[in-house]
Amino acid sequence: MISSKAGTEEKNDCIIEMEPLNKGEGIKIEIESPIRKQFGRHIRNTVMEVLKERGIEDVKVRVIDKKALEFTIRARMETAIERSGGEKSETSANTFVCAGK
Repeated sequence: MISSKAGTEEKNDCIIEMEPLNKGEGIKIEIESPIRKQFGRHIRNTVMEVLKERGIEDVKVRVIDKKALEFTIRARMETAIERSGGEKSETSANTFVCAGK
């Protein structure tokens, strides 16, 4: 997996930046949003759901939110994942992991 980015800074959109971490470092999520206090937990849960659905581990995700709706966050996550070229893990054909730095 390589670092990737998806999205714009337009209103009702978000930017997703993904960066691989070393094996065993887990998932780290940073959220920048004007509505973080109200919706930060929901944004984090959406990011985690997409990562879990794709079996991605050991990645840092930065969300720069401009009041995006959930479907937009999901779409940007999927695009960032595709652009990152996540690799299939040796442990499972359905699991993706970051190759590390």
